[in-house]
Amino acid sequence: MFRKYLVTGLLLSACVLALAACSPQAVEAIPTVPAGGAAPAPTQPVAAPAGGLAVVNLPSAISPEAKLDPAIVTGSAGDDGVLEVSRYIYDTLVRVENGQIVPGLARDWQVSDDGLTYEFFLRANSSFSDGSPVSTGVVMDNVNRWFDPAHPLHGPDSALYQTWVFYFAGFRDQFDENEAPISTFDGIEKVDDLRFLLHIFTPMENFLEILAEPQFSILNPMLLAAEGERYGTRTGSVDGTGPYVIQSWNETGMVLVPNPLFWGDPTQNQLVLPAP
Repeated sequence: MFRKYLVTGLLLSACVLALAACSPQAVEAIPTVPAGGAAPAPTQPVAAPAGGLAVVNLPSAISPEAKLDPAIVTGSAGDDGVLEVSRYIYDTLVRVENGQIVPGLARDWQVSDDGLTYEFFLRANSSFSDGSPVSTGVVMDNVNRWFDPAHPLHGPDSALYQTWVFYFAGFRDQFDENEAPISTFDGIEKVDDLRFLLHIFTPMENFLEILAEPQFSILNPMLLAAEGERYGTRTGSVDGTGPYVIQSWNETGMVLVPNPLFWGDPTQNQLVLPAP
């Protein structure tokens, strides 16, 4: 049975009367993963009924066979639904809103003068929907999962990480004929539990925009390890830090409801994606 991390008593609270814009905008789609940057089609504002949740029907469909692991989308049919759900149930270090980079799980950041080091400061109040906190260690597990084929969460098939390869060219310990690293990414370094450094070999003007892509959402590494191939499936578990959690997922579609543990503003929407 699909497990949900949900505090149901808080979901019926009418603490706000206006809709909150919770879904971050995405940057331009990438050629090798056509669905990778496609932003959700706009939905019409819906007034929240007294004492209940406003229902908003989202444009993408979600297959009962989908896998909600945005890091390994391959551009296949159904990825639109996976990426749209990911924008709501997961969070990234930063977001793009109205063409501007804004905080996500990272409340602030600094860039070195040479453009090769990015220092991030995590929020102290962010947690997954099961209540476990987001820390530097969590981010390191995610980044090294994408970057390092030897990391236990990476899995045996590096070809799955198409978005990573498109932006960063390769993985750790891959070298060209001149013994130079193939990847433009150089690694992650811990400073403390809420602060870390990301290093790149070559300045990238769009580095923050890349990190705002849903493919670079931060997932719960402990659950990834425990669930293995079942993670993100309808019969497995999903655990994010985003503004919504999955209330139900069956052959007719998916229903998302506000996440009471989300670090940001509360919402009054119930989001519905149909099955294809």
